[in-house]
Order: sequence, then C-alpha cells, then structure tokens
Amino acid sequence: MTAKQYLRQLATVEENIRELTEELEERRSRLTSTAAPVLGDKVQTSSNGDTFAAAMAILTDKDRQRQELIFVYETLRDKIVDQILGLEDEPQKRVLYERYVRRKSWDTIAEDMHYSLQRIFQIHGNALVEFFIKYLSED
Repeated sequence: MTAKQYLRQLATVEENIRELTEELEERRSRLTSTAAPVLGDKVQTSSNGDTFAAAMAILTDKDRQRQELIFVYETLRDKIVDQILGLEDEPQKRVLYERYVRRKSWDTIAEDMHYSLQRIFQIHGNALVEFFIKYLSED
C-alpha cells in the first residue's frame, strides 16, 4: 500500500459514515412520516407480519454499523495524526495533516501556508516518501 492510499483510508471511512448516516435518516423519515388512517371501523392487519418491527430491526442494525465505523474512524484518525506528527519536517507535517485529516483543497493549503501550488506539490511528494519510509516500508 502506498502512503497516499494509506492516508486516504480516513476519507473513505468518513464517506462511509456519511452514507450510512444519510441512509439512516431516510429510513427514519419514511418510518415516521407514514401515519395510520383514522377510520371509524376496525382495520384488519396484514398477514405479512410486523413490518414496523422488521424496519426497526434494520434501523438498529444500520445504526450499530455506523457506530462501529465511527469507532474505526476515530481510531484510524488518532493513529494517522500521531504518525503525521511523528515526521521531522514541519511543512511536510502540515501539508499531510491539512490534506488528509482536515481534507482541505490544494489551493486552500497553498494559500494558508503562503506557498505556490507547485511548492505544495513538492512538499507533498516528499512528505509521502518520508511517511512511507518511516511507517509503511516494513509492511
């Protein structure tokens, strides 16, 4: 695995959390937006079982998956931040942190650090090499 692939894991897990959260919100919305009709006569229930209970079980399972992903994300984030901070070169640390932890754009990083975009790319490339050597070359 390259250093870039390793560091991008954080964004991938974060995206998975976001997608699961959106799915949960949609499912909850569908469950709470359907109201039973108010009729004078008694309404016979369907024979297909308790669909509300089944839907709630799915929600519970999805929420558990999301909580597990949040734990994975927090653990991975802590590890990556510690590894980035373990690098020697300050500009390299900052570029990696801003790009992979804070998920800033290249232009924003260049502007914040008062460097040209070309210089940021150079720092980034060197940082990836140093990161790989220090943390990934033995794997």
